[in-house]
Amino acid sequence: ARRAVAVRIRVLINGQRGEALASALDHLALEQAVRAACGAARLAKGPAQASFPIDRTPAPSVPTCFDSVRHCTPQRRAAGVQALVQVVERSGFRATGAFETEVTELAVANSQGVRRYAPLSTAHLRTVVTSPGGSGYWDMISRDLDAIGPKRIGELASERCASNQRPVVPEPGEYAAVLDYTAVPDLLRFFLLLSFTAPSVQEGRSFLAQKRGQQVLGQNTSIWDDGADPRTLALPFDSEGVIKRRVDFIHQGVAQDLAYDGPSAAKEQCPSTGHAPPFDPEHPWQRDPLPQNPVLGAGTTTREELIASTERGILVTRFHYTHCPDPTQVVATGMTRDGTFLIEQGKIQRACVNLRFTQSLVQAFQHVEALTSEQQLHRDWWGTAAHLVPALKVARFNFTGATAH
Repeated sequence: ARRAVAVRIRVLINGQRGEALASALDHLALEQAVRAACGAARLAKGPAQASFPIDRTPAPSVPTCFDSVRHCTPQRRAAGVQALVQVVERSGFRATGAFETEVTELAVANSQGVRRYAPLSTAHLRTVVTSPGGSGYWDMISRDLDAIGPKRIGELASERCASNQRPVVPEPGEYAAVLDYTAVPDLLRFFLLLSFTAPSVQEGRSFLAQKRGQQVLGQNTSIWDDGADPRTLALPFDSEGVIKRRVDFIHQGVAQDLAYDGPSAAKEQCPSTGHAPPFDPEHPWQRDPLPQNPVLGAGTTTREELIASTERGILVTRFHYTHCPDPTQVVATGMTRDGTFLIEQGKIQRACVNLRFTQSLVQAFQHVEALTSEQQLHRDWWGTAAHLVPALKVARFNFTGATAH
């Protein structure tokens, strides 16, 4: 267990912004942070920002903190782990993982009179189930601890581990790909980080540059962000105190709006959409606006029907160590992990070794054949956000070969 406090000080001097962090609330620590932020602002060079946001709109009423997490004891987490492990051990497997609960208080204030406060709770249970022959993975995340089902997580991970035995090595090439609920977020995050933000379009780094209003993905693909959606890890305002507006990035395949924070909105003299990057002292690299409540629209089918409709393809439970060497085309590369399966004639026939892939996600999401009506909330491998997503089937996905592990 740990407790921590962090303060971010931002100042504007002649339109230039400076920032500094403090890890304590005493007068000396805050004064030093203010002086450092002022020094940074005096040295900064870039487009001028007229002022900090002036947004006094009442925040929407959305549950962000649950007593189930606030009052969670170590004993309750241990009982959840025990329930999961008992399910796994009945299969003769082993379980590793983590069960975390967290309560955070976020407060934002500025000299324009903005005052925001929200308590936030998060519960996250994830496990990798292993046997001598293979492994399986599942996780659940929610603001409400009562929504986490340890037994169900153990069952799903054990099912994948039981199927993931005596793997074959398929030939490299393009396959139809069924991407499970736990696999989709790790691909979707590249769009959020690299394509759907105002700076990426302003600087020509996004595939959406000059394509607003055009058909860019398949007609069955809609992607949006909504901080007031209680099905996500809801948070009604951003780190600048601006109310988060629902932003439809892709509607039925057509490029729509972008995520803005204060600086990127100032460049176009438009309002911020409430997507300033979160205040996270452990990840200060995130500077662009960040959608934190992404949703991929649902379809009309089931996971079982996705598999049954596949003549020959690959089912991916999870991706691992993914990167994007070509952001402008959103080319993702990485490997599968903890359950990759060969589908033939509409049935899962054999487990596969873990596979490497290199795939343009723009092309992949231009050829989504079907999505499930069920959506689930899962965090991507990097912890960028918790994504509300269906499972889906892509007509062509490029697997380049087997991995060494």
